[in-house]
Amino acid sequence: MRARSRSYTPRVRWRPPVGFLLIAAVLVAVGTGATPSPAVAQTQPPPSPPPTQPGQPGPGQTLPPPQPGGGTRDDATVRIAAIALAQEASALVALRALTPPGSDRLASALGPVGIVGRVTDPAELTRLLHEGDEAGANALRRLGGGLSRDVQTTLSLLSAADREAASAGRAVSLDAEEYLRGLDHLARNAGAPPASAVPPDPAAIAAYLAGQSSTSVPPTGGGGDGVIEQRADEETDGDGDGDGDGGSSSLVPILAAVVAVLGAGAAFAFTRRRGPLATPAASPATATRPLSTQPPQSAMQDLLEVSRRLTSAAATGDIDRAVLRDALGLVWAQGAALVRQAGDVLTVSAETQPDLLRTEGLDAGAIRRVAETGQPLVQISATEPAVRNLPASLAAFPLVGGGRVEAVLVLLRSESQPFTASERDVLQALAPVAAAALHSARQTRSAIEESLVDPLTGVGNRRRFDAELATAVAEHVPAALFICDLDHFKSVNDQHGHPAGDALLRSVAALVRDTVRPGDSVYRFGGEEFCCLLRETALDAAVAVAERVRAAIAERAFAIGKPEPLHATASFGVSVSTDGDAPGLLARADAALYEAKEGGRNQVRAGR
Repeated sequence: MRARSRSYTPRVRWRPPVGFLLIAAVLVAVGTGATPSPAVAQTQPPPSPPPTQPGQPGPGQTLPPPQPGGGTRDDATVRIAAIALAQEASALVALRALTPPGSDRLASALGPVGIVGRVTDPAELTRLLHEGDEAGANALRRLGGGLSRDVQTTLSLLSAADREAASAGRAVSLDAEEYLRGLDHLARNAGAPPASAVPPDPAAIAAYLAGQSSTSVPPTGGGGDGVIEQRADEETDGDGDGDGDGGSSSLVPILAAVVAVLGAGAAFAFTRRRGPLATPAASPATATRPLSTQPPQSAMQDLLEVSRRLTSAAATGDIDRAVLRDALGLVWAQGAALVRQAGDVLTVSAETQPDLLRTEGLDAGAIRRVAETGQPLVQISATEPAVRNLPASLAAFPLVGGGRVEAVLVLLRSESQPFTASERDVLQALAPVAAAALHSARQTRSAIEESLVDPLTGVGNRRRFDAELATAVAEHVPAALFICDLDHFKSVNDQHGHPAGDALLRSVAALVRDTVRPGDSVYRFGGEEFCCLLRETALDAAVAVAERVRAAIAERAFAIGKPEPLHATASFGVSVSTDGDAPGLLARADAALYEAKEGGRNQVRAGR
């Protein structure tokens, strides 16, 4: 029978010198401020009495110089203030207690906090709100003077009326822009007023908060643990000033060093006597630790630079491809894709190479789960239906903007090269920055679109007409244009009032838009005049379209809010261009319109 082999670690009994233990106990007790054992306590001198005046230093202590207005300004306090303010703002956004404008921009900046879109229980949101509010007020007292008005306002305790309103889902007295400016001033200027009136950048705020994700809201006497755990080296002592307990705090590094040296010496002697220590196996908890949101320090500058580039691309460029470019600049991969979510539909909006993902496989598998849950996923997969070349290492991170998952960032590489923990941390920190840029780009496109639409009729305005006419004629293919002018429109306003005239303009615009061909564009040129741009259209075909629109207007009875409907007619001037001369095309169509007016109205004339 074959003997079974097994690892064996001999049980070693070693008694350290009693003197070493006694010295270590004394040093640890003194260094940590704990009460030593009675035998040791008899040799200790009585503690010094506390200062007799509030705010005065104790024996052996000096206070740092105050900033203007009192208090001290240190990086740890600024970070705690920013996280507390972000938690308070996140809870208010999730409770729908902040009024526009700016609430969407604020929500996109708060992605790293992990509340908006993820915590939905009103009771839990109310608890987080109170916790952040109280922690922010505590931080405000420690920040001192010289703070901007927005920092002071947002960090101050909410009134009882505001707390009650927020818990009930009603608007509080502060707005989203005030929280955005407060976070921006803390991130860029440690809470001081900015030197210039630069508007807050949600992407930069998100990057700053992602970099502070190891700092938490300190407990406020019965509150929860905060959103994110706090590093032990940034904790403050009980009195909130971070300076330890009296003069003993200055001895802690020295005493700790002595204990470390003695401990190292004892360990060295033990190792020499008994051989090297075995390396313990990784525990399951270590092997499956949750993803951290703290990127390596070396990547923070790269993330800030990425934030600046994406902010620029959101206003001027192809933001989807910019996100992929910058993601691959931070973490190497053989391919990357951005999957957009509109409602329940997932579509591939950008890929680094064609057919990286299978569109038909997006509705099942890891990418769909990330889009639905808002949780990142890193794995090696041989069955992912959306990935064309399997097996592969896959990293999928949600980009959450405006309280919802707008897109999923997907990175792929060989299964023999799984994504490392540091790479996952970098992608986790990049996600809110990219999400804020996507959200900003969508708002920018919406604002641009609104600036090109006539608010009364909903068709294109003169600004859009000028831009699209120049583009159409520059292609050096036949481009036709007709101008439509309502006959005797001034009498409609005079006899029935301006509301009736507005109703007529809206109805005519809708009729023209529904009567022209699908590829034609309709614009309100000004007053009662409309233009239609007919691309790649010869003159005879353009005249036929104009005649069809004229007949439709003449046959329609328009409702204008009066007991009787109104009948109207229109005159048309048509022209065509093949030489790229936009002003000439417009002048010939206008001249033809004048001929139609002079010829008796309700007719179509062509200019050559």
